[in-house]
Amino acid sequence: MPGGLYGDLEVIKTVGHTPLSPPAFLTSTIFGYIAGNSINFVDTSKEPSDPSYVRTISTATQVTAFALNGKDNIVAYAERDGESIRLVKYPSGAAVGSLAYRNFNDVAITAIAFSSEGQFVAALGSLPTFFITVWEWQNGTGTLVCVAEGEIPANYLSFDPLNSRRLCTSGGDGTVGGIKFWTVEMGYKSNSLKAVTGAPPPHTLHGPPPYPTSHTWTIDSQVLCTTSTVDALVHYDPATGECRNLVAADGEPAQHAGEDESGKFVKGSLNCAVVARDGVFIGGKDGEIRFFNWASHSISKKIQIASHEPLHNLIFSPTYTTLLVQTSSQLYTYSLASSSVTPCIPTTPPPTSLSLIRSNNMLLTASQTGCVTFWDVETRRKVYEMEVEGKLTAISASPFAPLVAVGSSLGVVRVYWAADVGVEGEREATPRLVMRTRVFDGPTTKLSFDPSGRYLSAISTSTHCYLFEVFQNFALIGYIPHPQPITSLSWTLEEDPTVSLLLYILTTTPATSFIHRYAIPLDHPIRGAGEDGFLITKTEVPVSVYRIDDVLVDFTSVPRHLAAGRERFYGLSTDKKVKAYQGPIGKLGEDKGGHEIVVLGACVYESLDHQKPLSSIMMTSTEWLLTHSTDGCLTLRTLMEPEKILRVYTHDPDLGGCASAVASRDARVIVTAGHDGLLRFWEWRYSPQGRRAATEASGLADRLLEAQREVGIEVEGYLQDIMQEREGSVPDIQDTSDEPLPLSQQDRQDSVTELNPNQMMTDLQTRLTSLRDRLAKLIAKNSALPELEQLSKPEMVIDWEERDRLLAEMERKVEEIRRGIEDENVGKRIIAERIKQECWDSMEVPGGCLKSFGPDPLTGQTTVVTNFPLRKQSEEEIHELEKVKLMRKTQMMFLERTTKPVQKTTSVDDEVPVNVETAPPVDYNDIKSLLYSPYELTTPERRRTQLILLSAVIRQIKQGYNGQFGNYLQQKHNAISSIEEKAERCKSIMNELGIQEHIPLPKLDDEEIPERVIEARDEEVTVTKFITEEERKKIEERKRIDEERARLNKEDNARERALISMMNGTLSERGEGDDRQAVTKPAFMDAKPSEEWSEEEKKLAKEYEKKLATLKEESEKARKALETELRKLQTSITETMDNFDSQTIRQTLMPLKLATLLSVHTNELTQLKLYASILYSTEDEAKERAIANKLDELKNLRLQYSAEIPEIKKDLERCREDYELAVRKDKDVEKAFKKEFHGLDNLFDTAHKVFRKRDVLEGTSNILQSTDDNLNPYLPYVRSPSAAPHHHAALISQGTLAPISSSDIPELPHAQFQKLVELRDKKIATEADLRVAQNKLADMQNLVQSVLEASEKIRVETERLTEEMRQFMEYRFRETYDLEVLVSLKQGQVEVPQSPLITDYSPTVLLHRSVIENLNSQILALGGQKLTSLHDIKTYRKGIHALEWENSMLFFQAESLQIRTRDIHLLRVTKQMQEYIRGGDERKHIQEVQMLERRGEWGQRAWGHKLEERDKVMRDLAKKIQEKRRGNDELKKRIAEEQDKVRELGGLVTDDGPHPARKTALPSIYARRRLMDLAKSQAHDISILREEVQRMRMKTYPSFPARRPEF
Repeated sequence: MPGGLYGDLEVIKTVGHTPLSPPAFLTSTIFGYIAGNSINFVDTSKEPSDPSYVRTISTATQVTAFALNGKDNIVAYAERDGESIRLVKYPSGAAVGSLAYRNFNDVAITAIAFSSEGQFVAALGSLPTFFITVWEWQNGTGTLVCVAEGEIPANYLSFDPLNSRRLCTSGGDGTVGGIKFWTVEMGYKSNSLKAVTGAPPPHTLHGPPPYPTSHTWTIDSQVLCTTSTVDALVHYDPATGECRNLVAADGEPAQHAGEDESGKFVKGSLNCAVVARDGVFIGGKDGEIRFFNWASHSISKKIQIASHEPLHNLIFSPTYTTLLVQTSSQLYTYSLASSSVTPCIPTTPPPTSLSLIRSNNMLLTASQTGCVTFWDVETRRKVYEMEVEGKLTAISASPFAPLVAVGSSLGVVRVYWAADVGVEGEREATPRLVMRTRVFDGPTTKLSFDPSGRYLSAISTSTHCYLFEVFQNFALIGYIPHPQPITSLSWTLEEDPTVSLLLYILTTTPATSFIHRYAIPLDHPIRGAGEDGFLITKTEVPVSVYRIDDVLVDFTSVPRHLAAGRERFYGLSTDKKVKAYQGPIGKLGEDKGGHEIVVLGACVYESLDHQKPLSSIMMTSTEWLLTHSTDGCLTLRTLMEPEKILRVYTHDPDLGGCASAVASRDARVIVTAGHDGLLRFWEWRYSPQGRRAATEASGLADRLLEAQREVGIEVEGYLQDIMQEREGSVPDIQDTSDEPLPLSQQDRQDSVTELNPNQMMTDLQTRLTSLRDRLAKLIAKNSALPELEQLSKPEMVIDWEERDRLLAEMERKVEEIRRGIEDENVGKRIIAERIKQECWDSMEVPGGCLKSFGPDPLTGQTTVVTNFPLRKQSEEEIHELEKVKLMRKTQMMFLERTTKPVQKTTSVDDEVPVNVETAPPVDYNDIKSLLYSPYELTTPERRRTQLILLSAVIRQIKQGYNGQFGNYLQQKHNAISSIEEKAERCKSIMNELGIQEHIPLPKLDDEEIPERVIEARDEEVTVTKFITEEERKKIEERKRIDEERARLNKEDNARERALISMMNGTLSERGEGDDRQAVTKPAFMDAKPSEEWSEEEKKLAKEYEKKLATLKEESEKARKALETELRKLQTSITETMDNFDSQTIRQTLMPLKLATLLSVHTNELTQLKLYASILYSTEDEAKERAIANKLDELKNLRLQYSAEIPEIKKDLERCREDYELAVRKDKDVEKAFKKEFHGLDNLFDTAHKVFRKRDVLEGTSNILQSTDDNLNPYLPYVRSPSAAPHHHAALISQGTLAPISSSDIPELPHAQFQKLVELRDKKIATEADLRVAQNKLADMQNLVQSVLEASEKIRVETERLTEEMRQFMEYRFRETYDLEVLVSLKQGQVEVPQSPLITDYSPTVLLHRSVIENLNSQILALGGQKLTSLHDIKTYRKGIHALEWENSMLFFQAESLQIRTRDIHLLRVTKQMQEYIRGGDERKHIQEVQMLERRGEWGQRAWGHKLEERDKVMRDLAKKIQEKRRGNDELKKRIAEEQDKVRELGGLVTDDGPHPARKTALPSIYARRRLMDLAKSQAHDISILREEVQRMRMKTYPSFPARRPEF
């Protein structure tokens, strides 16, 4: 135990309850409920003031679920993060045993239940599996009966009251849920849980679908269940899981009490239910219980439990006389006999802050609901409860006087005088409000009285700390401003060397913390300053600042006399550690305060006590440090030995942990409040040293209290005077955000509360104008004064501190705004960088487009062609692709090496074999060559490989298109550059001609330049750039230098002077004006009239006119040339744009894009088909595994039953033998009786009746006898005790059977009467044994029958699943090999009429091309026969026509010959004709001969020239033949080398592999065949060349070339 502490802490009372699990009855008057890490038991038969009214069983951590067994007084509970369910005895809490989980992976246990007779206990888990576990717990360690996985969310669990082997689970997690019905099937050696899932409740079309929540069992083992929509009570059949609405809400809930008097259920009135004898009690969210009668099927009674507070659970006592009702904050009991409602547990609104009035040891709690509760720490009893107009966030009490200060969420601080609160008698009083002030716009985070009780400090999330005087005046003093938001504060009263009151305020930045120490005067009051009169300056309270290089969330200061004369601070850092920092060395009076910041060194102590962030730290009156955290733990340590700590679990960390803590005056009691709504009182379990220390602390506290009473009396006197001056107490009003703040706060909040920014700016400008005018008047007045009376500008500032504060405030605001803008810009830059990384840097090819220069003539719109954006491949994708490619290459190479060559024939009639090896080799670097054939995709692995390869193919296609797209984009760049050059020339021509015409200047669009997306151009920035002071100075300096340079250049510029002197101030070429100046007009032409000109002057005038005309003609020619050039350039620009649009875009790139899209979409469609087939295959595999698993389970069960049946039959025979033995024993006793008393003829019948008499003692005949007042619906259906196997034996052992007396048969002698008693007892024992043996035999027979039936069911189910598996495998075979292949057909190959939208190809047939070709060949053959017949007819008719024509021709020839004969007869023969007839034309014949000779010579020369050319070709071919032969020789050598390698590798093959000789012979045959084919082809080429040479040689001879032989 840590030194200085009293011992160990234990909880003695818990106010409130934790509704993690419904409460439960132990007996008819005792019920239990969860309260944090304890289970409280309330005895309703006692008064609440009785100390034994509440008993507690504490646990180590938070209890998540519990259950009670009233028969054996057993409590079963589960803890958070526990590994078992613990069993303890009530009320001692002694451990009985534990129930261990098996394969339990859930987060926690949410529900526990005992069976009705107490044999089984079940537990329900939570996320993720919702396991259900059932044990038999009587042996202490617990026998695991069965385990099952719930699968659906649930949080309610119960056994069927009439059947301990049936369970129900229901509930949900807020969004989804369900209900399941479980049956425990007990086997011979193993058990199981069989589930039936309930159907979803009936659902309307409006709102989310409901799910079952709580449930209750009916007398016929049916289940009634409420729903998540709280509008129906659903009836479930556990055997089938079917449901129907038993009761449904008819309308909306009533808005006010008394409105719903129609006797109908409204929405929200069906939240929980419990079954009674005549109906069902139903609780609603309106706080009412409605009794629904079975007979009338209507509401027969309404019970008001809590006003408009939802009822969560209804629980009946074992005798069904008391109904326990659970709400979120209270537990009520409703007596069915008296119809009275009684709250059972002390409650309080969830406290958020605690404090203690030390004068009367009164605990104070404040809640968000505005409730302040007073508790007596000694009796732990609620004394008084007060409502405050506001939501309370902080509370504090004065150390001396009964003053209570509370702070609200709207920044209102109230101070109450709480003397004599809760004191019974005439002096009983209520708290009086003595001060009320709103000082903050946000919530008040902390209130603290100083140790002297004079001042009250208040802080919020703002930068101001407010001080109140609460000793004499009870008023606001002012505020202390700080540069950073305030986190916490602490007071210290120092007594060395003088009494000093110190206020420490903690402010933080993101990296450091500052502790501001203010010296508060005690000898004079503090006065406010500034414009508002509330500013507390450093003159009034000197300040010193300490800096800590850590971020603290809370701290406390330790007086110097407890820290070796130095200041010490204990703080809670953000790293969940408690740290101590030492102040500087020196006395307190030596530090007068200043602006310097003292840096505290490293912490002198640190400790990691908690697992979650810390909440608060405080120091008690006993010099202890108390810390609490959101992990739910409370830690105590002493200042003398801080390393020794006491750690106590107080509140649930999952609900927020501990919120506040406080210690009593003597620290005997510690009170904690948690975010779970609990208020817990802790007392010490004293050690011997601790008890002495506690006694000393109590005495010291009592003596200090006596000394402080005078201070309280003095404060009360001041307060009475103030109340008399104010004529009563301060009125209290509701907190509102419109209530005015102090002036400093009001000015600071103007920017927040003002809704109209324009009005705000107007007001500010008006105020600034007024101030400026006042200041101008003062300056003017000061200037008008004499020089000695004038003030300088620094002297006009009268409040330097205010000026410095205003400047600092301005700088701080500017810095905050700048920091906010920078943070916003940083955020935007981060977002922009992320977007850039995701959408730009990750792209290998960003999206772009190529637009035409002009619109399309047909559509009138610009043609746009886009590229394919490509994202960069990740390393994983590249690695996966390479892996797949390598595997595919390996597979293809293996198949190529191992597959035998297949001899194919070109057709059926052609018997010439074609070797497959002659096909071109596979290019493994081409991804397309790695693709599987569509008919090979029969396995999911191949389909997945095909998917990856298709993705690579698609990417390759897109990359190829993008490459060509980039080339065309570059062509557009070049075209634009060419157009720009021509446009520049056009502009210069137009300038020379002095005309203005439109010249098109195309530019690239933003979409054509993707880089512009991430570029911010100057014209896009619409705001004015902020220029800092340094940048402004640089700009002004650069401007001054430029102006100075320009001034110097204007003074003496040699370049301009040279230009003017040489070229008249211009660099352009001489134009028309210059030519005109070159032709000078003679002076006399303007001075004299033409009549007075001399001959010489006329001659000069003619020359001038001639030159002028010539010049004008040349100018006109030059102008026409420029105009022609301009038109050509304009035409060229237009043609360039039109050619690019028509040829590049529309005729080349657009068809390319369409073809690429066709290929991409085809591959993507193939991918989609493969994805679908893989999904179907995955589902089929899952179904196959499920069927196979079921078959395996059935097989194992069948084997198990096969092994168990012989053993069960042996046990059955053994039970039958035991039963027969018991029958024999019973008959032996009967025979013994007859043998003993057969001689008593007159008394035998009477003795036999007494022998068979089985009367039971009064009071034990029927313990569970039903009465009219008992509402237990299950009582008539419970088995009577006589049905129990061991009942009579138990009655005998307990003496419950009535013994026989001698008065029953007085005539019988005493000895024989004793013998009768002895035989009767034996008879009773044998009857009990007989019943046990009979029941055991019946159970064993039932077990054998059930096992045989189960075995038969397994056999039938196995056959069914086997048949299902066979059919499924056939289906899978069809699905595997009935492949879906994507076929690309040309337009003419689709003979199906196309529909407007989607063509249905389901009734069509896909035929092979050869079928159509064969049909076409048959059609062509028939058509050929018909054409042949027609040709024969035509030929025959042609012969007829030829004969007719020949006849006509001969007729005309005869007629012509007759005419010629007549002409010859009439011809006159001349001399020349006679000469020609005699000799002919010999000279003409000679000329023809000469011409033929010359032609022959020319042909011979041409033939020789061509022969030389052919010889040259033959020589070249001979060289090539030699090279081929050398190549063949090299190939032969290589073949030999390869054969050697093959032989070497063949030697490595095992004996089981192929023979090396056969393996090496085949490649040599292949090589020889290839060489022979090559030689044949080369010989064929040589023969062709020879024939060509021979033909050229014989070309000049009139002979035909020889016919080329067929090869």
